[in-house]
Amino acid sequence: MPIHYRCRCGNEVVLRPREGVYLLVGVLVGLTLLNTALLLFVWGKIETPPKMSQLAAEPAASDPGASHAEDPSISPVEIAPQPVADPNPDVIEPAPNPKPKSQAVDRLEPPPPALPHVAGIRLPPPPELDAALLRLLLDETEIGTLDRTLVLLAACRWGEEVAPRAADLLRVEAPGLFEAVTPGEPDDPDLILRRSAHGGDRGELAALEQVWGNRWREVIRRAGSDPRLGWATALASAGGGGPVDLVLLVDLSESMGAEVDAARVALQEMLPVILRARPSWRCGWIGYRDEVVDRTPLTADLRVLLESLDRWRCEAGADVPEALDEGLFEAFRVGGFPWRPGARHRFVVLGDAPPPYERIAGMIELARAAHESPERYEIHCLGILRELELETIPGFQELASVTKGTCRFVREGTGTSSIWWGLLAGADAPSWDDAPAKD
Repeated sequence: MPIHYRCRCGNEVVLRPREGVYLLVGVLVGLTLLNTALLLFVWGKIETPPKMSQLAAEPAASDPGASHAEDPSISPVEIAPQPVADPNPDVIEPAPNPKPKSQAVDRLEPPPPALPHVAGIRLPPPPELDAALLRLLLDETEIGTLDRTLVLLAACRWGEEVAPRAADLLRVEAPGLFEAVTPGEPDDPDLILRRSAHGGDRGELAALEQVWGNRWREVIRRAGSDPRLGWATALASAGGGGPVDLVLLVDLSESMGAEVDAARVALQEMLPVILRARPSWRCGWIGYRDEVVDRTPLTADLRVLLESLDRWRCEAGADVPEALDEGLFEAFRVGGFPWRPGARHRFVVLGDAPPPYERIAGMIELARAAHESPERYEIHCLGILRELELETIPGFQELASVTKGTCRFVREGTGTSSIWWGLLAGADAPSWDDAPAKD
C-alpha cells in the first residue's frame, strides 16, 4: 500500500513500498561508510612501536656500549653500565661502591652445572659365608626384612650360580639398592655400592655399612644352628656332583592321602638340603589320578617348589587303575618338561595302583625306549601296598627294571622318611639316620 506524505510546500508525495526499501538500504550503507572512515582515522593516530629487528640493527647514539658492539675483544659481560647524569645537580648523592669485575662476571654468567656427588661404600664378604649357605638363606629369609636385603646383596656378589636370580629379586624388591651395586675389579673381594645424590640419600648406604658386619654374624650364627646345615654338609662331602633333573610322579587319588602328606613333609625338609648341597639339581612334579591333574616344571627355585607342594590334594579316583602312564607320557611330551642335555634324568614314582592293565605293556616299552635313548632316563618307584596278600603293584617293578632304577614296596602306615631321602638324594648319599643333624 503506498504511503502518502504531504510536505510544507503543500505538495503531496507518494512513497511506494519498493522505494521505501531502497531508502532504508541507502541509509544503512551511508552509516557503514561513515563508521569505517572514523575507524581508519583513529587507527592512523595510534603510534606503532618500532620493531625489535630495527632496534638491534640501529642502536641509539646515546648507548654507552654502542661503540664497543663491533669490538670482538671485549666481552659483553665486561661492559659495565655507565652512570646517567643527574638532571638536578644541586642534589649530591654518594657514589655507589662498584663491585670488582670478577664479582660482576659471577653475577652475570650462569654457574657451571654441579657434578653429581657420589656416595660409595665397600662391604667385605661376611666371615664363614659360602655359596651353598647363600642358596639356603636366599630361599628362606622373609621378604621385606633387613636380613633379606643383606642376603640378596651378598648373593649378587658371592652367590655364584644363584647370582643372576638374586639380582632379579633385588631389582624387584629393592630397586634403589640394585642400581647402587657396582661391578668391581676381578681381584676385588668386596661388594661396592655407589649412588649419586640424585639417586637417593647417602644415609641409607651409611646405615647399611654400619650394620653389615654385626648383622651377618647373627645371620650365620642362626643358620649354623639349623639342622639342615649338617645334612647338607654331609651330602656335599659325599660327592655325587653333576646336574640332575628330577621329576616326581605322584598319585593324588583319595586313597593316597596319608602317604602324600608324609611325602610333602619329607620334601619340605629335604629339598632345601639337597638343593643347597647340589645347586646344579632341578626338581619338578606331575600329579595324576584318572588323568594328569597338575604339574610344576623343572626348577631350582626352592621357594617355587615348596609353595607348589601345597597344591597336592588327594581326592576322587576311587577306582583302582590310575593314569601313571599318562603322567610318564606328559614328562616326555615335547615342550612338557625342559630336560637339560647332559643332565642325569630321573623319575620317582609314588602310588598304590597301576594304570589300566591293557596299557601297562605300552608304558613299559615307553620307559625302555627312554632309558636306551642318549638321555638315559631312569625310574625309581615307591609303591604302597593296601592289602596284606599283595606283594607288588603291576608295572612298578618292570618300570624300575628296564631303566636300571630301584623299586620299594611298603605297607600303608609305614614311615617313609629314610626311603624318600635315598630316592631324592641318590644312592651315593649318606644314610638319613646317620646324618649329623640327627645327633
